[in-house]
This record gives sequence, structure tokens and C-alpha cells, in this order.
Amino acid sequence: MNKTDIIVVGAGPAGISAAVAAKRKGAQVVLIERGSFAGAKNVFGGAIYSHAVREIFPDFLETAPLERRITEHKFAILGEKDSTIISYHDPDAGEAYSVNRAKFDRWMADKARQEGVTIAEQTVVREIIKEKGRVIGVRTELEDYFADTVIIADGVNSLLTEQIGLRGRIEPKDVALSVKETYKIEECTDEGCVYQILGGPMSGMTGMGFIYTNKKSISIGLGVALDDLMKHKIKPYELLDELKAHPSIAPMFTDAALLEYSAHLIPEGGYKKMPKLHAPGVLVAGDAAMLVNNVHWEGTNLAMISGKLAGEIA
Repeated sequence: MNKTDIIVVGAGPAGISAAVAAKRKGAQVVLIERGSFAGAKNVFGGAIYSHAVREIFPDFLETAPLERRITEHKFAILGEKDSTIISYHDPDAGEAYSVNRAKFDRWMADKARQEGVTIAEQTVVREIIKEKGRVIGVRTELEDYFADTVIIADGVNSLLTEQIGLRGRIEPKDVALSVKETYKIEECTDEGCVYQILGGPMSGMTGMGFIYTNKKSISIGLGVALDDLMKHKIKPYELLDELKAHPSIAPMFTDAALLEYSAHLIPEGGYKKMPKLHAPGVLVAGDAAMLVNNVHWEGTNLAMISGKLAGEIA
């Protein structure tokens, strides 16, 4: 029988942090990821905060694949053609860094392997196994795995959390659909900038736009409540095209070459929509626990801390 101390489902920031924290406490840990590698299917705007990462990986500044140190934060309020932009700049800032999730999550996974975590990639967990009211393992498309504790960190559309009754079905008003494009630019200096954007094509809807600068690329995107997209019968990429065409935004992308397009759901139900975070033999962390501060656009950092706590508790 495939038996271990702890199984973690999902190798995003929450899952990897949980696996590392549990391993450091002496547990045998198996981390299961359905993607071809950690970070292959993960999407976010683009910044991590050092206080959260440092709790898991104290040496991250020396070893992590960081893009640019964020020293400037701009808040842009767009009209139809006009804009009001408030800017804050601190050349000595060092608490936020833009990252590429495909690179950053892979780095985290490599660090977890170095600490003795077993990672099973390209493995889909189909269901949770229960016995006498307690979670005792998971059923994958290949075989069953058993553990004393299972940590669910499988993301916003957590079917496993729903399956075992820790939450109901997600409603359109509880999530936003975020779309992002990344463009190639000339390699830039160490200092980077973040934009948070209100209004413009998102006027009358619950949504915000964002821009993040990387070493050799710049990303632009927006997130809009799914029920607003349904109500207005508009596609998110159409809103993104309008945002890029705004006179205050368009000059940043003149002659820029598109590198990638991505989309992802973001849990925005708030505190009252959080599922129950534990039951006999199981804990929930990260987006699966709806842990996103949608005003500050902060989810990755909450995922890492919640994962660390779940791993230590398990």
C-alpha cells in the first residue's frame, strides 16, 4: 500500500510551502501536481512579497529567479480618454519583487525536492478517500495513495473541497476572471513598477487592471467579476484590448511583441465565502481556501503563509 505521513494536493505556492513546512517537522511528504511541472498552469499578476517568501525560504534573495525589485507603485484612474495617476516611489524599497510564476514555482519545487519532499507530477487526483468519516488518502488516475493527513491546495476551483462537503459550489459572483498578456521589451534596470488601474473599460463593473514590469518583459491584464462579464455580455479579452488602447496606456506597448496570453479564475468571495478549513484528516490552504485579498491583489503571499501553517499543523 502507498502510505505516507502527509499528502499535499497541488504544487502551487500553498502546496509547496505546506510540503516544505511538514518535511522540516520530520514528516514524510508526497506532493501531487497535475501539471507537467510546478508552475506550468499557474497565473498571477506578477509580484511576491519578501516577508512571506522569507518565512519559507530565508535565502530567496540569493537563489530565487526574481525579475525586478518593485520601487514604484502607481494608481491610475481612467476616464474615457483622460486619466489621474498617483505615484509612490521609494528607491530603497525591497519588500516586493516581480516574478514569473512558471520559473518561480519551479524553483520552489526544486527547493522542496532538495529538502526531501517527493513530488509526483502529471498526476491528477480524482477524489478524496474517506473511511469512517475521516480522510485517509487520495485516488489518482493511476492508483490510490494513503496518508495520516491530506492538505488540499488545488486552487480556486477546488473540486476536492467541494467533494467532501467543506464548501458548496462556487457562484459567478464569488470569482473574477483575470486575463493577462506579456510583451517583450528591452532588458531594464533593477527597479520595477506596478500599476493598479481603475475605470476605463471596466467602468460600471467590479474589476481592476494591472501592469507589472519584468527584466525583459512587461505584463498587462485585468480581472473582472464573472457575474459582471455575464451581465454585460462582454469577453474579458475585449476589455483588455480597450485598456491597451487607452491614451495613458497605449504608449507603453507601442511596437511591443506579444509573448503570451493567459487567463485564470481568482477567488473573490471574501471571508464569508471561505470554506471550512479542516475536517478529520484534512486541511485546506491557498486559493482552495479562498484566501485572496482582492483589494490589494494579494493571493500568492497568503497562499504561502497558509500553506506553511497547514504543513506545521499536519
